[in-house]
Amino acid sequence: MAVQHLDGANPQLYISNMRDPARTKLEAAEGFMAKELRAIYQHPNWIREMQKEGYSGTLKMLDTINNFWGWQVMDRNIVRDDQWEEFHQSYVADRYNLGMRDWFEQSNPTALAQIAERMLEAIRKDYWQASEQTKRELVEVYTDIARRHDVHTDNAIFKAYVAELAAGYGLSEPGSTDNAADSTTPDQPAPPETQAAEVVRGQQMVETPATPVTEETLWNYAWLLAGIIAAGAIYQFGRTYREWQVLPALFIPRNRKILH
Repeated sequence: MAVQHLDGANPQLYISNMRDPARTKLEAAEGFMAKELRAIYQHPNWIREMQKEGYSGTLKMLDTINNFWGWQVMDRNIVRDDQWEEFHQSYVADRYNLGMRDWFEQSNPTALAQIAERMLEAIRKDYWQASEQTKRELVEVYTDIARRHDVHTDNAIFKAYVAELAAGYGLSEPGSTDNAADSTTPDQPAPPETQAAEVVRGQQMVETPATPVTEETLWNYAWLLAGIIAAGAIYQFGRTYREWQVLPALFIPRNRKILH
């Protein structure tokens, strides 16, 4: 970031590839990243293996997208738009006809919603110049899963962005409900049964007056305290008496001779 601030461009980033100790080499990060994506994370065979893992496989895919986002934020020159699109086609649009949507629904639908959220965030922050078709598909997936599986996010800016896109595409917003009663205009009175509806209340905090302490109660506590003190004193006296009975036997020899 310091170099970028001074020079206006990111410094060249290299990866030390030491997978083969006999052939270690330095590679440009963008080239290394491209090979990793094609060979592993966007390859249908790797995706099939993740599907066998069920829930943990969905988390691995989500981690892959989050790590990819980390590379994007660190240096936007390393990540390309077509790589984001390939993730979208492989994980969301199911390019290889692997039943990705059904698999996510059965294993962990929230992971797919978070993948779509991360991709939409990349679009919102202008890291990824996605097509309108891609944006529509991502918004549709996110809003559908968020509504059916009660998915929430604390990112208020993202929620506003998705709501704006959803309205433009004619899609329902996450968390919205289609309630006929909401269509009542201010000029129309509510139905009689609504006006006469019983108000249901939950538990309420009610102040309870303190019970006054009488003189008789104080005397009862005093006698109880005196009894406890007396019982302790008697117990301690008995214990001390027994100790004094035992101690002489410990220190005086049995076959002692009295010298005159």
